[in-house]
Amino acid sequence: MKYRLLVSDEAYWDMAEAINYYKSLSPGTLVNLFKEQLKEGMDYITRYPQHFAIKYKK
Repeated sequence: MKYRLLVSDEAYWDMAEAINYYKSLSPGTLVNLFKEQLKEGMDYITRYPQHFAIKYKK
């Protein structure tokens, strides 16, 4: 079963900033590799959420 991943606004903007940074270093290769790794990581989290600790706000 695959779960839905909720990404906070802050995390979204951090990812966008990182993508822009890698794009500025190398318009093709680095940014594509980063996006691929990011997608794989997020897919892994949605498939195996039990592998990660649950954090609660206080």
